[in-house]
Amino acid sequence: MPHDIEQVGQPKTMFIDLTKGDTPTAMPSCDAAAPIPTPHTLHIDLSNGGERVMEEPTYNTVPALPADEITITADRANDPYEESNRGRFKTHVALHRNIIDPVENVYIRIVPQPVRMGVHNFVVNLESPTIFANDVLQGEAGLASGTVTRFLVNSTIGVAGILDVATWIGVPYHDDDFGHTLAVYGVGDYPYLFVPVIGPTNPRDLTGKVVDIVLNPLHYVTLPGGVFTSIGDAGVHELDKRSEDAGRLDALSRTAPDPYATERAMSRERRNAEVTNTR
Repeated sequence: MPHDIEQVGQPKTMFIDLTKGDTPTAMPSCDAAAPIPTPHTLHIDLSNGGERVMEEPTYNTVPALPADEITITADRANDPYEESNRGRFKTHVALHRNIIDPVENVYIRIVPQPVRMGVHNFVVNLESPTIFANDVLQGEAGLASGTVTRFLVNSTIGVAGILDVATWIGVPYHDDDFGHTLAVYGVGDYPYLFVPVIGPTNPRDLTGKVVDIVLNPLHYVTLPGGVFTSIGDAGVHELDKRSEDAGRLDALSRTAPDPYATERAMSRERRNAEVTNTR
């Protein structure tokens, strides 16, 4: 058994080793410091004779603290501006929730579906010159020929493109843009950007949007009403483009654990499918 002795005011503890037979052997005294539980510490009880009984190791445990915000960090090589992108994403969601989605919902409620389809066909037909230019730049002669055929047929028999007669006669629609053209020439989509109203994008596709405007000869045609006609055409185009997704972003922001990361992954997958020619 241990015997406490006092040396120079410092308490010492003598340990008796019982592992060497009947005769106790004294071990040198040492300071009896308070044990510090650490991982992988194993205590062996030798007081029961030759039988050794092992106790469970003791570990220091730190309780998990609740997180105030869940943040999924993207690959910094592709999304180096994630913090600022997240801020712009919140602005984008607020604009959709309070302005864009309500306008789209009114448009869907007021305008009958056949009329909305006619508007969609008309807007798509106006984009044909831009699609043709990108088909040519990508060396897609077959697609370019189909684009010209669609434009001529729908602009005449289809009453200015309101009716998609070309699809009925077997000339399918395909989309194209200068961002895709740049991708064909090896321009990457780095870095990921989020721009309010425009949405997920990157410098390549933003540049493509500007060039597509320049490539479209219809933008150089002066129509009655001037700038007001142009603004109206742009507004109708945006209404048509966004009406299919009305409410989607708001629902995503309310249900996904990290709406920004979810939207980023979905937009990248969608754009990659467009660029890799899965059409």
